[in-house]
Amino acid sequence: GSLSALLRSRVLSWRGLVRAAGDVVIPGKIVGDDVSLGGFVRRRFGNEVAERLVDPLMAGTRAGDIDRMSMRMAAEPIFEAATKHRSVTLALGRAKRGQQRPRFLGLKGGMSRLVDALAERSDADVHLSTPVRRVTRSGAGFVVEADDVEIEADAVVVAVPAHAAASVLADVAPSAARRLADFTFASVSVVNLLYPPGAVRVPSTGSGLLVPRSERASIAACTWVSSKWPDEAPADGRLLLRCVVGRGETGPEGDISDDDDIVARASADVRRFLGAEGDPIATAVHRWERALPRFVVGHRARVAAIENELAEVGNLSLVGAGYTATGLNDCLLQGLRIADSIASARD
Repeated sequence: GSLSALLRSRVLSWRGLVRAAGDVVIPGKIVGDDVSLGGFVRRRFGNEVAERLVDPLMAGTRAGDIDRMSMRMAAEPIFEAATKHRSVTLALGRAKRGQQRPRFLGLKGGMSRLVDALAERSDADVHLSTPVRRVTRSGAGFVVEADDVEIEADAVVVAVPAHAAASVLADVAPSAARRLADFTFASVSVVNLLYPPGAVRVPSTGSGLLVPRSERASIAACTWVSSKWPDEAPADGRLLLRCVVGRGETGPEGDISDDDDIVARASADVRRFLGAEGDPIATAVHRWERALPRFVVGHRARVAAIENELAEVGNLSLVGAGYTATGLNDCLLQGLRIADSIASARD
């Protein structure tokens, strides 16, 4: 939304800056339901913007190849601007005027507290650690079959990843289940590195870095947790860094066989990019298998087709990341809307 900010950043070459400014003069809005994010950015802003800005940003928050990625899902505000305005830069620049700078928000004590609070305070009958095996029809309603319990229900909300939903819905909605089975998810690893005071001097501005694919690094992103989330900062001045290893596709993480290798590669990248002195004094690796949904072009239309098929079966709904929501805020809003819809239907 700001060419002047891009100029000050020194991320692009002069040639790249001139090409990025082409968005202001290149004619044509987006026509159609969806386009490739990478294809759009290359056409409007050039290859440098795509490779030095968009690709590393998506590697840290999405998964896969930006040239196959759904722009509507990965960057909906930009998609909407591009369908209505000739220039995305001018449209977003006008929209940003008067807006406050976005803040990073989370839950003190970790995101798991949200799940704990919902389980503890809900008036519902909550079954934790109870995998659902399948959903079947029972008269006008359904039966939810889990390990040790069967629950009769008038309505079912399926809030699991697509590959799990495909298994759960195979009997009651086989056509929708086959479509869900085609959705792909990426696996990534998160590496926490703890350094002694003064071993890493991170910039005072900002809270992390994103790494372009051209750097051929193992990490795609790194956050200085002690700056981004002060409540998690060690009191004695030690620095906690959190690195994302892998880009949600066959890449650096594909040939890493053990945690020690992941830590070694991430530590090497921290030395390379941040000038870390010595090795971290403590480490932890968390692997997220099939955790990031890949939003390929046309994703939302495929989800709509699945939702129509489920509606024909009965009161079945999908909610969660991987469908039409992406982050926690979107998931919560989508869940509330579905809950209100079910409650209104029963009234």
